[in-house]
Amino acid sequence: MRAGSAYVAGTTFSTDFPTTAGAVQTTYGGNDDSFIVKFDFVGPPARLTLSPSNATNPVNTQHCVTATVQDASANPTPNITVHFGVTGAITASDSATTDSGGQAGFCYGGPAIAGTDAITAYADTDNDSTRDVAEPSDAATKIWFVPLPTSADQCKNGGWQAFGVFKNQGDCVSFVATAGRNAPSQLP
Repeated sequence: MRAGSAYVAGTTFSTDFPTTAGAVQTTYGGNDDSFIVKFDFVGPPARLTLSPSNATNPVNTQHCVTATVQDASANPTPNITVHFGVTGAITASDSATTDSGGQAGFCYGGPAIAGTDAITAYADTDNDSTRDVAEPSDAATKIWFVPLPTSADQCKNGGWQAFGVFKNQGDCVSFVATAGRNAPSQLP
C-alpha cells in the first residue's frame, strides 16, 4: 500500500450506491451490500530528482533527462509543470507536465564542439513560470566530448590524424595533429 492512501469499508442499504468501473458488483444485490473505498491522497510536490545527474556523450548527439516529482511521502505527483533549463555549451529551455508516475522528460541536441552544460529543473507548483523558494528543484551536469576517429579514412601514415580550427576574436587558426606509429615528426 502506498503512503498517503486510506481505505474505508462498510455496508450500505442504498439501491443506487455509486460504483466505479472494475467493481466486483455494480448493482444493488439485495438487503445490504459491502463496500471498500480507497482515498488516495497525493500532497504537493516536495522533491524533484533529475536523472541522470551526470552524463558524458559525444558532440552532435541528443541528451535527455527525466525529472521525477514526488510529495513528502514519496508518492508521484502527476500533472505538475516542470521547467527545464540548460546553460553552457548549449542554451535551451522547455517545460513538460508530469505523467501519472510523476515523471516529465526533456531532450535537446548537443553542440558541435566539446563543452559542459548545467541542466536545471523545477516543479512550478503555482504555474507562474518563476522558480519560487518552496518549489522543489534539482541540477545535473552534461559533458560533451569529441570522439576519437573510428574509420580507416581518419587514420593517416599508421597514426590518428585530427583536424580543427581555433577561433579567437575573428582570427582563425587551422591545425592538423598526427600521432601514432610512422607518423611524421613535423607537420607539412
